[in-house]
Amino acid sequence: MNGSTVAGARGSVSTYLSSPKMVVIDNTSSIYVLNSGSYCVWKFFPGNATIGTVIIKGSSGKNIKQFSSISAMTMDNDGNIFFLDSGSTRITKWNIPQNTTSLVINGSSFLNSNTGSNDFLLNPLGMFIEMNTMIIWIADTNKHRIVKWLNQTTVQIIVGCYGTQSNQFKYPYNFFVDVENNYTLYVADTYNHRIQMFLKDQTNGTTVAGITSYYGTQLNQLWTPTAILVDQNQFMYIVDNGNSRILQWKAGEQFGKLITGTYTSGGSGSDQLSNPWSLTFDTIGRLYVVDYGNGRIQMYNITCLSTNDTMSPLSSTTTTTTTQPNAFSECDTPIWSSNGITEAGSSIGDYGSDSSHLNTVYDLWLGSNDTLYVLDSGNYRVQLFYPNQLSGITVIKSSFGSSPNQFALMHAMAIGSDGSIHILDSTNARLLRFPRGSSNGTIVAGGNGVGSALNKLNYPFGFFLDPITLYIWIADTTNCRVVKWMSKTNITLVAGGSCGPEADQFLSLYDVFVDTDDSNTIYAVDAGNFRIQQWFQGATNGTTVAGQSGVKGSGLTQLSDPSAVVLEKSKIMYIADAGNNRILRWIIGSNYGSVIVGTDSYGNLPTQLYRPQRLRFDSKGNLYVLDNMNYRVQKFSLICYPSTAISSQLSTSYSSSATSMASSTKSTTTTTSISTSTATTSSTEPITLSTTTSIPTSSTESITSSTIVAMSTVLQGSTEASATSTSSSFSSFYLKISLTIILIYHLKD
Repeated sequence: MNGSTVAGARGSVSTYLSSPKMVVIDNTSSIYVLNSGSYCVWKFFPGNATIGTVIIKGSSGKNIKQFSSISAMTMDNDGNIFFLDSGSTRITKWNIPQNTTSLVINGSSFLNSNTGSNDFLLNPLGMFIEMNTMIIWIADTNKHRIVKWLNQTTVQIIVGCYGTQSNQFKYPYNFFVDVENNYTLYVADTYNHRIQMFLKDQTNGTTVAGITSYYGTQLNQLWTPTAILVDQNQFMYIVDNGNSRILQWKAGEQFGKLITGTYTSGGSGSDQLSNPWSLTFDTIGRLYVVDYGNGRIQMYNITCLSTNDTMSPLSSTTTTTTTQPNAFSECDTPIWSSNGITEAGSSIGDYGSDSSHLNTVYDLWLGSNDTLYVLDSGNYRVQLFYPNQLSGITVIKSSFGSSPNQFALMHAMAIGSDGSIHILDSTNARLLRFPRGSSNGTIVAGGNGVGSALNKLNYPFGFFLDPITLYIWIADTTNCRVVKWMSKTNITLVAGGSCGPEADQFLSLYDVFVDTDDSNTIYAVDAGNFRIQQWFQGATNGTTVAGQSGVKGSGLTQLSDPSAVVLEKSKIMYIADAGNNRILRWIIGSNYGSVIVGTDSYGNLPTQLYRPQRLRFDSKGNLYVLDNMNYRVQKFSLICYPSTAISSQLSTSYSSSATSMASSTKSTTTTTSISTSTATTSSTEPITLSTTTSIPTSSTESITSSTIVAMSTVLQGSTEASATSTSSSFSSFYLKISLTIILIYHLKD
């Protein structure tokens, strides 16, 4: 929905809003804006967003007319304005006509009526005042609770402490008290990414919007919500700050409806927002949004919300593989579970420095017995995780610096057959080798300073290690080249050498994979050109084998900031498509790939990724993905279906899997949609079935119906890759039709 700017104008000195936090509309439709960055309140008259008047001008300090950090503002029926100063934990009342100021809450300690002991507020961010009684409700944010201020010395704790349970919060920013509905309390539980509803006198809440701890961009998810209002029809209006959007959500529904904010990364268009902070209504039902990042107030007329302003729920998809990778020879039809299991780090995307958390992760490696090594760059360490153990063991611990046991930026890692760990220290332009069990490394490549000479590196991002010969191919990123280091004195330029979009150039070269079984053919992740380049040994030009050169996109023929590629012996590439938050399977020679894990939105659900950085396969064919911005490693289990049994077992497989899913998962919706294309023997994009996300209630993995139905696409992709005769294509066509009919029949049931 398009909004109109009613206050604030970037670049206009007279109306510049540096950091607006709150807006209040009076009975004359005049607009009052809390501009917290300059400790002032602007008043704008209806119809003129470019001319405003400062009616309150404060400053930084502790005096009665000064502030530390203003977080909230409200107005009573007499036009008095109340401010919550979170920095000094006090509330002041400003009488505008008389130009007087008084303290309502003085910021000192108080008596906790629940415990009988002294207590205090800590960075409160939200308030609500019952004007007839002057009882004040406060979101005591850093103490993770909602409190009710009865008088200057006594406070009642309504609900809350730190945590994820139904009576707990993580940094609640704001709330709404539905006075007309028996004081029902709605809390924007910001860092649990949800809205909690509490009936009067109840201490256990109900999640009425969002999914606890799972942030994301789908319409059943929230990302750090900062405010909520509820109208007389029990529709919630939620400021989904992290997604730069406003949602309308009916309590009891599983999905919200988009009102405005069409670009989750933020924008400045009339239908876009940038980190909105709060919202309010006027007396005739118009919605006003504080568009914090754009320094403006946007108004929306939502009294007659049209169907064009709604969005259907986004759903997770799983697409089947198309031919049989040699690495998974026990599978006639290999696919991967759509739900990932966290093998390292936090399942909900938290970061930290203890043994069960990670911080700024860039690479992973799978050792013997599928032990997992993680390059925990933000903590300057390498962590070892044994299967089913979320507590890591530090095998290399370092610090910032340039000595042989220090790093500036650990960006890639590999382990040789002798157990030595190789770490690419990007900023120090070198690659270090750590013998097994040693915490002191030796330089095996680079280390000659940053530069363009052949024996120097310039912020390299990735490398490939031949585990037998220990030869190293380095993606020398800023030099736009791949260099092969056989020793510190035997160095060869093998690809690229200048920056640009041409076939013999790279731009933001991110990683490299070498097919040592095929004359050391190179597969280069040319991220800045949104492509994968195949470069034969001795060639002077590369060939684009995935993506469209210079074209960034989300279609199955396109890539967006690819970050890694792995090649199977069957000449099938697996690509970490970071900008699209997915892993693609791409047959060399095909003009499109297929999604094997990830959804069409980013987040921290088991089905979602957030800028995946690297990927590896274990000895059983399970896929491990370094989920960079979620600070975790996700494992997607390989699932095998013998092709000879597909037609006879598909019906029972679908039924039993659906039963298993219902017993072991929580389904966020029952809506299912099918995207189809005409069944022909020519090359077409895969048919996919989309279902909504399933959240495992335990470590048991679930197979969604999309996993089963996606098998019907196998023959379609196989036609492109391996069809060799008219008869085989003819058989593939009819088997594909029969599978689809069976599946649609089960969906109807």
